[in-house]
This record gives sequence, C-alpha cells and structure tokens, in this order.
Amino acid sequence: MNDKKLTNLPMSRRELFEAEERPKVNPLPDSRYLYAEWRKAKVGPDYHVRFGSHAYSVPHRYCGKTVDVRLTTFRVEVSLNGEILASHDRGLGHRHIATTDEHMPEAHREHAEWTPQRLLGWASEFGPCTRELIEAMLLTYVHPEHGFRPALGIVSLPSATAPKD
Repeated sequence: MNDKKLTNLPMSRRELFEAEERPKVNPLPDSRYLYAEWRKAKVGPDYHVRFGSHAYSVPHRYCGKTVDVRLTTFRVEVSLNGEILASHDRGLGHRHIATTDEHMPEAHREHAEWTPQRLLGWASEFGPCTRELIEAMLLTYVHPEHGFRPALGIVSLPSATAPKD
C-alpha cells in the first residue's frame, strides 16, 4: 500500500515520507517517557508533605512553606523555587511514611514546644478518653512527631465545633 503511486501525486506514500517528512523526524529519546503529576503541598509542623495516607519528609527549615511536588510512578521529588529539597522512593500500600534523618531538627529544637507530652496534656483537658486516643495514635508511629498532625486535628475539634456567642 505504501509503495503504490498516489492518484493525485506522481509518487507513493513511502517516497513522499522519505522526501518531506524523514528529514524532519528526530531520533527517539534514549529513555522511556516518565509520566509525572505536579502538585502543591504545604510542609506540616512534622516537616512532611502528605498525599492521602502517605507522608514524605523535607528539611525541617521549610515547615510552613508551600512547595512543588513531582510524583512519578516510583519517586517523589519536593522542590521550592526550582531547587530540589528532597527525593524519596514512592510508597506503596497504606500509610507509608518516608523520613530522612537529615531532615529532622536536632532533638527537634525548633519544634520543642510540640512534644507528645504537650499533646497528651492538651488532650487530657477534654477528658481521659481523648488522652487515651491521642496516646494510642502517637504509639502507632515510629516517630511520634508523625502523629502530631492527626492528633492536633482531634484536639482542635471541640474549639472548631463549639457554638459561637
């Protein structure tokens, strides 16, 4: 079919391709195309960005900053103003948390006021059951700081849902 002469041109499809299109075709890239999603995320007080049930650490000095996150099938890259801050293997399954020790503040100095004891004390103000819930949550994490965000969400519920005067 490609070698048959065209009715409206004195050449075949193959001759037309070789004459006009072949010189403009670039070689294929050396590597396969890698699909990636770009998202914005805010670095939490636990120096992690979260997507669903997954969390990935960034250097603690970027807490509170909004960063760009590039998610590929196998990697997660976090950047700010074009500079890559962190890169992790993408987690599989449920509740994957990737923390790099270098991203943690030494002894969590900059966030010393947010300790498990402080959260438990705050939870105790709402009752013993709230304290037990927060304590159980914090114990499920290798690093208790990973549980700060959900714990803060729970202890802030009464003030968020309290009726206004």
